[in-house]
Amino acid sequence: MPTTVLPALFVLDRDRRSLEVLISDLSRRFGNDFAVIGRRSPADALETLGQMAAAHQPVALLLVDDSAGGLLSRAHALHPRASRVLLVDRNYSATSPAVQAIALGHADYHLVRPWTNDETMYRAMSEYLASWEREHAPNFELFRIVAQEGDGRVARLRGRDGSEVAIVGAGPAGLTAAVYAASEGLDTVLLELAVSGGQAGTSPLIRNYPGFPHGINGGLLM
Repeated sequence: MPTTVLPALFVLDRDRRSLEVLISDLSRRFGNDFAVIGRRSPADALETLGQMAAAHQPVALLLVDDSAGGLLSRAHALHPRASRVLLVDRNYSATSPAVQAIALGHADYHLVRPWTNDETMYRAMSEYLASWEREHAPNFELFRIVAQEGDGRVARLRGRDGSEVAIVGAGPAGLTAAVYAASEGLDTVLLELAVSGGQAGTSPLIRNYPGFPHGINGGLLM
């Protein structure tokens, strides 16, 4: 099966300790969807970004310490679709690096440190990444048939008339989809690795569920 290359979240911070914390936190929060890569040296960063461009690995976001803010324009030439975020010290004057960089079109956003709390900072990062995904992420594929060339079963699958439905995941959404698919007369199979209903199935009382004004036991509902 082909391997999907995750878009990168690239960090340049000359402070070793700050870089380690950022890489750890960003990997924990966004590592399922983005490859988090960090460098301390602008020269190393440009070399790595060049290699990524040659390998056609997308970069979603560049988070760069303002002491190396000049890197952004060169990085932008390699990865023009990447969002550019400048990491700056608190400074609200007209001489702020963030004000100048954004005014000159060298940066798209900025983050001010020290931030009030981690959630404030990472909520902003989440919004920047979500914005990039809406604009640049590959189009969603409804399904893909993966098989060896010449496998006769592929032709049988492609010849189905759409009257069969397979639902992967028997959480509340999966169960609901299965119920409605079956009610429309479709042959329906529901696949679940663990327990049908997921966490909802263990709840002693689910309130505000349509048809059950006084609530219902989660296991019974599932």
